[in-house]
Amino acid sequence: MKMEISMNKAVRFVRRMIVNAVTDAGLFVFVSFMMAFFSSMDPFLLTREELSLLRQYVFIPWGAALCIYRMQRANERNLKTRAEVGALFVLWLWLVVPFALRFGFPARAVGGWHSYGVMFFAIYALVSEEERKRREAAFDHVTLLFAVLGWILGVTLLYCAVTAKSFMTEFGSFSYGVHQDMHLTSGHYYNTTALIGLYTALMCLAGMSRSKCARSRLLYAVPAVMMSVVTILTQSRTARYALLTALALGTYGVASCLLKGRRLLVRQFCALALGTVVLVGGYFGADYLTEKALVHFATHETKTNMLTLIAPAVAEEAEPEMQAEEVDVDDLKRGFGDATFTGRTKIWKNAIAIWKGTPRYMFIGVGAGNSGMLLAKNFWAFEQIGGVEAHNACLQFAVDYGIIALALIFAFSGLVFGPALRVFCRDDWRSGYGVMAMLVAAVMLVGLMESDPLAGLTLSSTLLFFALAMLAARGRELKQAENEKE
Repeated sequence: MKMEISMNKAVRFVRRMIVNAVTDAGLFVFVSFMMAFFSSMDPFLLTREELSLLRQYVFIPWGAALCIYRMQRANERNLKTRAEVGALFVLWLWLVVPFALRFGFPARAVGGWHSYGVMFFAIYALVSEEERKRREAAFDHVTLLFAVLGWILGVTLLYCAVTAKSFMTEFGSFSYGVHQDMHLTSGHYYNTTALIGLYTALMCLAGMSRSKCARSRLLYAVPAVMMSVVTILTQSRTARYALLTALALGTYGVASCLLKGRRLLVRQFCALALGTVVLVGGYFGADYLTEKALVHFATHETKTNMLTLIAPAVAEEAEPEMQAEEVDVDDLKRGFGDATFTGRTKIWKNAIAIWKGTPRYMFIGVGAGNSGMLLAKNFWAFEQIGGVEAHNACLQFAVDYGIIALALIFAFSGLVFGPALRVFCRDDWRSGYGVMAMLVAAVMLVGLMESDPLAGLTLSSTLLFFALAMLAARGRELKQAENEKE
């Protein structure tokens, strides 16, 4: 009898643990981030077949189950549908119904419908509607998981940078470590590695803000610093500027919070000055760090001379022992940028040409997966690989789904902006929610140069909608508390 009771308790405990894990939005957000991580990684940790099986039998059903769980929770608590969730629902219907009638059910489109549905309802709606206790637990879980990721990636990648080594070069185009003596990569394209570093650093910073003691803060602060350095050493300009802007914005917010007792003009001046110091000082500091790293990569005895990458003919004529000394680091260091934003303006002109050629596409879009070759027109290299993205989140979304879809995204953003601003201006930064505002700002800046932030369940979009959900929920709580005081 006692054994039977103990067994029942054990079964209930295991069942409760499984249910808590499956319904933990923070855990799902991290897993979604890691799925995007491995999907864009050269397959030396997970093969494409293994990743496909995980996606088909675990991740996709899990996301669908969370959408159903969210509806069940809303019914149980008799929650009214908020305006921003309604806007997302209308947007999702627009992404599904008209495009299903036009193009049928191609795999890419169906996958997109699932991804956007999960992003809108299993992440944003579920998290923003969640009870405070469960939401706070999800916040703690996701920041802890990102801290673990930050330790693993930070230690290993910085080891590669210090020793100027790279590993797993035989598995794909990008190594784990120093790639082509120029970029620090994690088996991804260097811009992708930079986004991973950027978002991991900010999530660790959120965990550090929420920590209650110095020791736990250190466990978050170290990976935050390491992943910030990784972001810089990838030489991705977009991620670097997004990181520096987010840190400057956070400095401004923290300073404003600490100087609340001062006069408004004094407080704002001091906060702006500190934010500017972080932005400008960070830019020159990152430039100095990059230059020193490139010199180190060039002169390290185990590495190939970088001159062969930029001037092969000159390298062949140069004396072997002199090659490393003659490398011009400025030729390898990626500066502020050029007038075409590395050719992006040409792609953007092609997007405008699509609308000029067929004006109705401006409103209804060309459909997911159909814009690649149109945007690659007159780009031989991109035509050979099957197309190119718009390298701008709003433009890509509008080309694929039309201005109508973009207008719905803007409507949703406008509804969330108020609560998010309230959190940034009035919340205690020790809650960690202010860092979510920094994360949103960083993703928005990334969206100016990359398509990632508004695509379905990517590195950027997963964390963007999670951060917006956290800000919306926290903003409503702050407003309610203010109303009660009055």
